[in-house]
Amino acid sequence: MRLSISARGIADTLRWMTGYGTERRERMARALEREGRRAVQDIVLRYRRGGTTAERTAVRTGRLMGSYGYQVERHPIGLSVGVETGSAALVYAGVHEGIDAQGRAVDETVIRPRRGQYLAIPLPAALTAAGVERRPPRAYRNTFIRKGIIFQRRGKTIVPLFKLVRSVTVPARPALRKIARELVSRVAEEAASVYGGA
Repeated sequence: MRLSISARGIADTLRWMTGYGTERRERMARALEREGRRAVQDIVLRYRRGGTTAERTAVRTGRLMGSYGYQVERHPIGLSVGVETGSAALVYAGVHEGIDAQGRAVDETVIRPRRGQYLAIPLPAALTAAGVERRPPRAYRNTFIRKGIIFQRRGKTIVPLFKLVRSVTVPARPALRKIARELVSRVAEEAASVYGGA
């Protein structure tokens, strides 16, 4: 899942760049490195750090935030920014970016259990201060289920740990789509600066 900008893909400014000398290609490659770094910083600061809102996701484990990266391709020169292939966060990123299994943009994703009938949604007693699940439901002892909630007996106290649901709907909070126009525009400006005076 990446936004890619190639020499062919960003209009006439870059069309003939491979015919220019090494010095200009290196300047363009450095500019793309700079813009790739900036795009990842924009994604993290604007969309992947902070409280959960209609546009932003909160930081819990940091895996999603750390999964974005960029790559500069030098022959032909191009840039791609997106979620790193093989990243542990790739599945989560697809959900938050609003990309379905077929690669289509969607407004929301419905998550259902792969095995069993229910998803176990951790309640405050089963979460760390950062909002991360402490342990899976089966790791707790002295538990019982009532009205769709897993409880744990702790001496004379009964503590709710997880709510059981058949599905969860996660709204898309895309970051790549949000920065796409800005990134393409900035790369085109860099290309015009490097190659425009030829």
